[in-house]
Amino acid sequence: WYSVTYGDDKFVAVAVTGSNKVMYSTDGVTWSKDGVTGVPDTQWYSVTYGGGKFVAVGAIGTNRFMYSPDGISWTAAASTGSTNGWISVTYGDGNFVAVASGPGDQVAVSTDGNVWATKPANPAGNSWRSVTYGNGMFVAVANSGTRRAMYSTNGTNWSNAPSIDSALWQDVTYGGGKFVAVENGTSGKVAYSTDGIQWTPSEAQISSWSSVIYGGGTFVAVANGGSNSGMWSYTG
Repeated sequence: WYSVTYGDDKFVAVAVTGSNKVMYSTDGVTWSKDGVTGVPDTQWYSVTYGGGKFVAVGAIGTNRFMYSPDGISWTAAASTGSTNGWISVTYGDGNFVAVASGPGDQVAVSTDGNVWATKPANPAGNSWRSVTYGNGMFVAVANSGTRRAMYSTNGTNWSNAPSIDSALWQDVTYGGGKFVAVENGTSGKVAYSTDGIQWTPSEAQISSWSSVIYGGGTFVAVANGGSNSGMWSYTG
């Protein structure tokens, strides 16, 4: 299991391996695969909810985009954009936006989760790992390449953020008026930005951070290695 989201009064999770790659829960405690249909045999890396639909993206498989009105009945997207390795997807301002780790056009945009158009990233060629939306801005971070953050007001035209450190950035989220990014390297860096353009290093407990989220007035991050498995912050 690689990603989980919430919408339509349920949690929905997607997986990269196994015979059942989607499950859902109404309370986050009891999970079910009952009735799940239409899921292509793809490594699903990310799922989001917006505009009345769940949308998932993946890598290694014939169909790398799918959508669902309820998180149970799924349909492979009519236009998959490309066969790139899509790693992360978000929703904002009426658009689903996905980023990829592979070469070529590394951004895909869709208004409905079904028909996708690919766009170039800036900088191109980075291994983009996560994308989020907040305060009128899409922001993505990468774990390789130069200028490892980029931003866009529409999901189509991207600019690089010049001030973020060249760390192994793994995840980015938005909340409380700030974007917060965490890295998966041994230095365990964290950075924050109020506009997605200018970034400032944060103090953090050093671990290999895998994911960060905001809710209830608090940022929470979890790790897959290091001396600390979790950390939280009111301010980012």
